[in-house]
Amino acid sequence: GDLGGARAGGGVGAGLAGGMAVRNGGSVEPPGLRMVPCLIIGDSRAGGVGQARPECAVVAEVGINSARYLQRLHGTRHARTVVISLGVNDSVDIETEDNLRRLRHTVSAEAVFWLLPGIHPGARDAVREIAKEFRDRIIDVAPMTGADHVHPGRTGYAKLASMTRRG
Repeated sequence: GDLGGARAGGGVGAGLAGGMAVRNGGSVEPPGLRMVPCLIIGDSRAGGVGQARPECAVVAEVGINSARYLQRLHGTRHARTVVISLGVNDSVDIETEDNLRRLRHTVSAEAVFWLLPGIHPGARDAVREIAKEFRDRIIDVAPMTGADHVHPGRTGYAKLASMTRRG
C-alpha cells in the first residue's frame, strides 16, 4: 500500500509516515513487527531522498543530530531496505560513532545504505566504521552535493534514490 503520509520537515510529527506513531517522549515505533518495503531515517538529506522515493516511509527531521535522533525519533525498525543519513549535524562533543552503532543495532533489513556525509571528517569516519561492522553499503554523497557540500540538488537526490533501489 501507499506509505506516503507526511514527508520530512521541521518538527517531530512532520517526518513521520507509513504507520509510524509518536508516543509520549517522542519515541517512535512501528506497529508490531510489520516489515515495510523501504524506510529512510535521519536528517534533511534523508528527507530529500524520501522526496525522490515516495514509496518509502520517512522518519526524518531537518537539522537533527545523532544524539537528538536517538532521544526523539528512535525506535526498532524493520524494512526490506533502510537508508540512513545521520552524523553530518553532529558537533564535536557528540559521540557520533556510539550513537550510530546504537541506532544500527535496532535496524533489521535485507539491505542498509548509509549516506556518507560530504563534509565532517569525524562523521565520515563513524559512518564508515559502523557500515563496515554491519556489512552495510555506503554511498558517498560528496560528489553530488551543491555549494554547501552537504545537500545534493534535485538531480543528486534522484541519483541517490536510484542507487538505494538496487538491493
